[in-house]
Amino acid sequence: MTQRFSKIATWSVQRPVATIMIVVAVAVFGYISYQLLPVNLLPELSYPTLTVRTELMGAAPEEVEDSVTRPLEEIVRTVEGVVGVRSASRAGQSDVVLQFTWNTDMDFATQKVRERIELVPLPDEAGTPLLLRYDPDLDPFMRLGVAGPQSLAELRRVTEEEVQRELEKLEGVAMVRVRGGLEEIFRVDLDPGKMSMLGVTPANVAQRLASENINVAGGALAEGDVTYLVRTLNAFEGQDEIENLIVAYPEGTPVRLSQVAKIWRDVREREVMTRIGRTSTIDESIVIEVFKEADANMVDVSQRVKATLFGSPSDQAERARKLSQEFADSVRERARIQASGERSLVATKPSTRPKLVFDRLPESTSLTVLSDQATFIEKSIAEVTQTALMGGLFAVLVLFLFLRNAWTTLIIAFSIPLSVIAAFGALRLSDVTLNVMSLGGIALGIGMLVDNSIVVLESIFRCREEGDSIMDAAFRGTSEVAGAVVASTTTTIAVFLPIVFVDGIAGQIFGDLALSVVYALLASLVVAIYFVPMLAAREPRGLTLPTIASIKTELLGPSHSLELMRRDWAKMNGVLKSLAPLLIARTIVLFALEVLARALMTLLFTVVAIVGAVLMAIRKVLQVTLGVGFNGFDRAYAVVDSAYKSALRGALASRFTIILVAIALFGWSIQAFQNLGTELLPPMHQGEFNVELAMPVGTRLEETSRVTRLLEDKILNVPGIERFATTVGVERTDIQASDEGEHTARITVSLKDSENPEVLEREVMSAIREQARTIPGAAIELTRPSLFSTQTPLEVEIIGDDLRLLRLVSDEIASELGQLDELADVRSNLGRGFPEVQIRFNRDRLSAYGLTALDVGEIVRDQVRGVEPTKIRQGEIEYGIVVRAARDEVPDVDALRRLVIRPAGPDMPEIRLGSLAELDLAIGPSEIRRIQGSRAAVVQADVPLTSVSAAGAKVDQVLSRIQPPAGISVSVGGQRTEMENAQRSMLFALLLAVFLVYVVLASTFESLRGPLVILLSIPLALVGVTAALMATGVHVSVLVFIGMIMLTGIVVNNAIVLVDYINQLRERGLELNEAIQEACHVRLRPVLITTMTTVLGLLPMALGLGEGAELRKPLAITVIAGLGSATLLTLFVIPSLYSIAMQKLRRETA
Repeated sequence: MTQRFSKIATWSVQRPVATIMIVVAVAVFGYISYQLLPVNLLPELSYPTLTVRTELMGAAPEEVEDSVTRPLEEIVRTVEGVVGVRSASRAGQSDVVLQFTWNTDMDFATQKVRERIELVPLPDEAGTPLLLRYDPDLDPFMRLGVAGPQSLAELRRVTEEEVQRELEKLEGVAMVRVRGGLEEIFRVDLDPGKMSMLGVTPANVAQRLASENINVAGGALAEGDVTYLVRTLNAFEGQDEIENLIVAYPEGTPVRLSQVAKIWRDVREREVMTRIGRTSTIDESIVIEVFKEADANMVDVSQRVKATLFGSPSDQAERARKLSQEFADSVRERARIQASGERSLVATKPSTRPKLVFDRLPESTSLTVLSDQATFIEKSIAEVTQTALMGGLFAVLVLFLFLRNAWTTLIIAFSIPLSVIAAFGALRLSDVTLNVMSLGGIALGIGMLVDNSIVVLESIFRCREEGDSIMDAAFRGTSEVAGAVVASTTTTIAVFLPIVFVDGIAGQIFGDLALSVVYALLASLVVAIYFVPMLAAREPRGLTLPTIASIKTELLGPSHSLELMRRDWAKMNGVLKSLAPLLIARTIVLFALEVLARALMTLLFTVVAIVGAVLMAIRKVLQVTLGVGFNGFDRAYAVVDSAYKSALRGALASRFTIILVAIALFGWSIQAFQNLGTELLPPMHQGEFNVELAMPVGTRLEETSRVTRLLEDKILNVPGIERFATTVGVERTDIQASDEGEHTARITVSLKDSENPEVLEREVMSAIREQARTIPGAAIELTRPSLFSTQTPLEVEIIGDDLRLLRLVSDEIASELGQLDELADVRSNLGRGFPEVQIRFNRDRLSAYGLTALDVGEIVRDQVRGVEPTKIRQGEIEYGIVVRAARDEVPDVDALRRLVIRPAGPDMPEIRLGSLAELDLAIGPSEIRRIQGSRAAVVQADVPLTSVSAAGAKVDQVLSRIQPPAGISVSVGGQRTEMENAQRSMLFALLLAVFLVYVVLASTFESLRGPLVILLSIPLALVGVTAALMATGVHVSVLVFIGMIMLTGIVVNNAIVLVDYINQLRERGLELNEAIQEACHVRLRPVLITTMTTVLGLLPMALGLGEGAELRKPLAITVIAGLGSATLLTLFVIPSLYSIAMQKLRRETA
């Protein structure tokens, strides 16, 4: 292997132009890839869940369960790959949630489920089942708020015409949805008395409206040389056409719609109310949700949207200046007018249509960006970039302190950006986006990227100190450590292979991080073996700037391409002369490339020389001003080196004592690690959170809005809040809505910028919780935006068939858990039920009148709920036509009893609904949940102040004191279950990573026993990890396990360097103890350099500053602490183990 890498080093050193061109090509490709990489908040997560949603309008939860949910559950649980089935039956809606195994092909699974549900006999009035997949990309990435003095109907119309249409045209925007305001419709209020007298039914009206309001293409008609398109134009154009529509012909007399109904322009019954609160005002508003296309760059789309709405940043600044000036001018003008008594002039808008959307809105209309994920991404990217630069700077400074060689330091400085840029190219080929995890992987690898280059350069540097020429030092230095460098890099990369066995959310988020680290490390390996020796062999003497003569020599010296052409031309004769044009073309291309390479190389060395000269000047200044500091560092390192020599001799003399101490520390770390708090993933603080309010099921929208306004008034006075956006209710067509409705509201609170957003968020949430306790009749829950999990931190599942017992047990458990300080927002899904008017028909009387339950049920539905049979288009806007009984005709339950039912027979008298059925008022269940085919109640709770494991232990203690009745079982789920599954999966991956490291080491050293010595450095890392987690209060999460898996490949590198050089010295004839001491002395400097550069490179991440730091901090702390402890112990434990193992081997072979 040494000879092989010696040839590689020789090639790169002897072919600098080729090496430079390869590096430039990779850098260009990497930079272009970086520009093309999509930017998202998260990796592309694929959750293995599928929801079958079916509507059964007007049906109670129990009816939905029996008619829809049960049949669907029975058929879909047989689909291949389904591991769990949950369902929720609510008023008018059934949700059956299928849980598949991870890595299931969800497109194939969706097709299979669709085929199965087509076999289920659902009620005729049930809607078509919808298949929904949870995907974070389906959430809007930007929300806008529009408020103004106009009416809500006018405000919505302006928003749809001016804002929605413009945004939908933009590249990368998939959909724009408008919420809130008032939507105009044409209402047809039926008069039951007149309809009964004229023999008209609601079904007749709806059918006639739908069949008459239509344009039909009639094909083409050819007449001579002309072809005519035939079209029937019968769509309604105005209200008068609707009023004059004939809906029936009783006894040959036409009955027009205006005779049996009142047609008027109204607004649709509100399903959603939206408001914006800021400073001291709360305004009712329109909310615009913007969705991006799946493969679009979120940051680019966000900038495009803002530029369309508000213009460029300079335009926004100019507008703010003009508005401020206009406001001041208007104040002065109003004062002058009031003083003089003149009449003010009305300002007019310019006749030209403004380019920006904001300028087209009516005066006094505000357009506000409520939330924008791209802002968080931009800040995260900026923070990661700053972290990486700081880490790289620390690494370079450490190397400069140790080696005091500007040229060597510059080579290391070049290796970092080259490795990162090359990694971007590989990420582009792997379809990986720039996100929090992939950028975190790049930042995490910054400290490790220099390790390979440091080892190679230190070896070359040592060879120079031993008297080798600069070229020979580059050859020998690279060849001596190339094997160890490749082995150490391979072990680091090998630990990421077990990712294929990691299930759950851990595997999803681990993928992008692993790929970014692997690609960066591979790039750093190539840079260290190919690029570093070439630069090290061309150290500019004295770091002087190139002269004009040297530049001419470099640019105009003998051309290799022309010399190659002369040689080839001399060999050509006869027919081969015909190939002369090809030879000339080749020479031209090669000559151009050669000139370019020479120019680039001259430029490179010029830049390097300038930078080097600056560094040398700085060094001289520092030597004068901080000479004492440099000398102090040298003396300190000399003391460490001397002390290590003495300590190592003592350790080798007391080898077994050292081993026993290491075993004791490892045992303590295992015990302490098990007692640490655990969580699935640390919560991310994005500067906003949600306040979820729920009133009793059945509460009208207006009442929910009134109670929500009370809470808004209290939130407005909480310090630290910049603004909030409120949504009361939910649109019926919203496929994301589940247990939401008219009785629910959501307040999204945006916080002001703060130096410590986590503390501010905790204080504001605590203040709102205190204020929420004063709101009567409302259940308040505070949640953060969920990024990685669809479940609450803790869920207690109560399984049984009796709804009454389920309610009793769930209420008792919720009451007990609500007293725990570790939990917050404890709630049960079995709340107060939906108030119902239950209609039970007398089947005998129905038969006597020639009616069926379905006939009467449809009449009740049409007159109470109403139908929308068609729409009318006026200009670019469509208005629905809603047909139902006038509100004053069916205002209450008594009026519903008096509802006229017209029998089918011609001679049958009309009859009241109360004569055909019994109408009773009742309270049904709010929802019926089922888990694995059994009814269930779920008590949910958040864990705001402690770890999920600690809170789970308290919950277990509470549940142990509760004895559920017979037929009821209780278990704990939620994120706790996800966390336990993830930990088992990550532990398996960790053990597999250790095995792979051993495989790589055994293959590299061609030995089975030697790699075991190196492998024993891995447990030493757990000592530092445990101590650091305990000291910082960081909980054990998936990120900590990822850091430990990475440590498996990192901590062995120092041991590899030691053992590899010990073996080389023994091959040269040194005695065992002498070889160990000499190798440890020689390798102490590169071990300390690589460890310090990695630790300092990760230090900015470990500080936990900036956006997205919650995901980087646990990783960095784990790697820093584990590497630090493993390095310290490795310097003593590994030599002791090696000595014991080799002496035992010597005795066995003797």
